[in-house]
Amino acid sequence: MAPGPLEGTGGTVKDIGFLLLAVISLSLPSELMSAEFGRIEGRVTDEETEKPLPLVNILVKGTSLGSETDKEGRYFIRDVSCGDYEIIATMMGYRAVTKEVSVRAGEISAIDFNLQESPIEMGGIVVTATRTNKYLADVPIRVDVIPAKEIERANNQTAADAVAWLTAVSVEGSGYSRGVVRLQGLPAKYTLVMIDGQRVRGGHADDIDLSQIPADMIERIEILKGPCSALYGSDALGGVINVITKSAPPKLSSTGSISYGTYNTQIYRLSHGLKANNIGYIATGTRSKTDGLEEWSRYTANNVFTKVNYGKDNKIIGSINYYWEDRILLDMKEKKLNSNIKGNWRLDRFSTMKIGGYWSQYNRSLASHGDTSTSEEIGFRTEFQYDRQVFANNLLTIGGDYSYNKSTSDIVDGSENIKSLFIQDQIEWLDMFLVIHGLRMDAHTDWGVQYNPKLNLMYKPLDRLGIRASIGRGFKAPTLSQLHMFWYHRFGGGFWIKGNSNLSPEKSIGYQVGVEVGPFVPGWCNLSLFWNDVRDMITIEEIGTYGGKPLLSYINAERVNTKGAEFELRTNFLEYFTTSLGYTYTIARDMDTEKELTYTPRHKLIGGLSFHSEQIGLTLDLRGEYTGRRYIDSDNTNILDGYYLLHSKLNATVFKHLKLSFAVNNILDFQYEEMSEMPGRTFLGSVGISF
Repeated sequence: MAPGPLEGTGGTVKDIGFLLLAVISLSLPSELMSAEFGRIEGRVTDEETEKPLPLVNILVKGTSLGSETDKEGRYFIRDVSCGDYEIIATMMGYRAVTKEVSVRAGEISAIDFNLQESPIEMGGIVVTATRTNKYLADVPIRVDVIPAKEIERANNQTAADAVAWLTAVSVEGSGYSRGVVRLQGLPAKYTLVMIDGQRVRGGHADDIDLSQIPADMIERIEILKGPCSALYGSDALGGVINVITKSAPPKLSSTGSISYGTYNTQIYRLSHGLKANNIGYIATGTRSKTDGLEEWSRYTANNVFTKVNYGKDNKIIGSINYYWEDRILLDMKEKKLNSNIKGNWRLDRFSTMKIGGYWSQYNRSLASHGDTSTSEEIGFRTEFQYDRQVFANNLLTIGGDYSYNKSTSDIVDGSENIKSLFIQDQIEWLDMFLVIHGLRMDAHTDWGVQYNPKLNLMYKPLDRLGIRASIGRGFKAPTLSQLHMFWYHRFGGGFWIKGNSNLSPEKSIGYQVGVEVGPFVPGWCNLSLFWNDVRDMITIEEIGTYGGKPLLSYINAERVNTKGAEFELRTNFLEYFTTSLGYTYTIARDMDTEKELTYTPRHKLIGGLSFHSEQIGLTLDLRGEYTGRRYIDSDNTNILDGYYLLHSKLNATVFKHLKLSFAVNNILDFQYEEMSEMPGRTFLGSVGISF
């Protein structure tokens, strides 16, 4: 009889379960239970236009309490314990405002805000770093955020286009993928990609292609660099990219656009949304096709995304998401389906419960030499998360999830179960120190139990100065193919590949320390140092022969180390102009051979100058990049030269409802290579309408 999904680990799971229940029971301090309560409400407007601002996040600092403004710019926060607080109004693209408020029993405290638009403001609420809503400037982990407004102004077409302009981020094509992402020099397979907190399944060589996520469905992108397995488990060994999708607009909204460019590139988009009372919806559809520079880059893709939101008095919040995609690329056809349903309930004045269910399916067919191979991956996951305000400066998070994955193909037919539990504690002290520590346990049939701790620290001696430090452990579990496959590979004279059920997960430990200054009136800057060490990397080697052909199998053998520094600077001058500068220095080595990793430049520089005026409806964006020399072979004998590229983008709003845009990439038509020859000068023009 086959072993149960957690045979041999049940005792550990039960022990931690009892421990978590005990922590919950102890997290009910009498001084909170006996407190009296008041209410905070108010209105948020644009300082210049005096119009109400919807979708502004209102957060009571040091608590889990918060709200979001409605279409009239109003917000309501109920059941606030009596006392003195700082309340923050924040929205991406606007300068955050903090005010003090005193809450008295049975009374309403009215606090209004006027927000000023700022192209360099790094405000807003983020969720990926702690799995709780947190003001960006108060998160002890470096989080890169790309809001929808910035994506639109830069005329980015996909998520891959947007993240390419971050430090320590490398977007590259590989085989059947056109936009896989490497963080801090680590291979792309160590980057966990999620949509609304749900991991995206399916990709060539275990890589997830961000170029398949269209820009029009994105509200913002949150990027964490370094090990994140203490919150997200396997695959978050090198970092996390979480694409947060748009919610229903506060009023009826419809948009459409047509784009055409070099290589017969065509992009068609439609979007529609509406919110009425407590319920709203949004639906987007995108069709993309191009002939590409080479035959391998020719593709056709269709995407459909829908979301239904429900919210009542900020006590019950729920959403249902559906994302469908199909793509034809050369001799490969693939389809993806991701759907989820999530709920968020405020149980009492101090605690919330989140419950979610996720389902995904990935199908692929690949034609080669007259044969067609097919594969199907199905995944199901359910999760819970309990957040409780233990003391005024202490937020406890406890959660867990269960996932089931099944893979069926010509290579492997197998399934797996993973059960996980995690705990996280956020402690604020003296308004200057924030400590977050946590631990996650993942249990699996084949590779047993993995424990991943983390520790994040932040010291803010001044309001505009923050020092962050973090240490964490990450892991990536072997895939079902690496564990159980047995397959004949016809190329290269032919050879057999055999799975290894004794594989251990790949493991990492990472350190980061950084200093952030700002945001202030003229600008914002950040300097960070990072160090990552990956052990037990899974590689393949020949172990014998089978049927007269070489027999290869997977083993845990290699070790990789990456270290370096990131520097970012953004400034704003003459009201309409914004500059940006980013530099990354990276050393990435195979520690067994002491050779540098391929296609990993030591030096990378990015910069930009942007002009934006709402009054005349015009945005002009000029960006440049330099990529240094890099090795193309593991022996470090062949080198690709560095290169400079220059790009420009123009957006113009005409007659309020009509938008025109035109982009030119590689203006100087520079000829360069990565894993293959890259395009020269390319154009893309768009016409869009909204009402």
